[in-house]
Amino acid sequence: LGLSPGNVTYYFKSGEDLFRSMFDHVNNQYLNKSASIIDREDLTADERFIMWVEWLIDTARSSDAQRFHYQLWSLSLAHDYVQEKRDTFYRDYWRLARDVIKQVNPRASRNAIADLASELCVTVEGLFVMFGNKREGVRPAMLRNFPHRMLSSIKAS
Repeated sequence: LGLSPGNVTYYFKSGEDLFRSMFDHVNNQYLNKSASIIDREDLTADERFIMWVEWLIDTARSSDAQRFHYQLWSLSLAHDYVQEKRDTFYRDYWRLARDVIKQVNPRASRNAIADLASELCVTVEGLFVMFGNKREGVRPAMLRNFPHRMLSSIKAS
């Protein structure tokens, strides 16, 4: 790759600068991929929701994404700037969830949208732990049915 400590320190004056740059890159990838699904005009709101949740589940299966989340949480316990970035990540994620839920059911109350977004985010976040432990616990049928169960809950709210 042609990386050396000198190259890194030339572009990043501190570990904090390097972390912020790496975090911003990863967060922007999540936001851009989410937008590429949520903003598709060739799909219905229901189809966009299902596609987005399926992508989130697939992402949670990725060992790279698991490592990112584990490190984000562990580093945030010791470093305020990491905690700030972690909070930004989850704030963006929760906002996206609210936006896509509102697309599916524009008549849902603000509180219902917030509650459903929280349920979705907490469930998907929990998958990082479940997949990461490499033990049984997440049944394939649950993963297949989860996006549709969430969609039914949103439509019923």
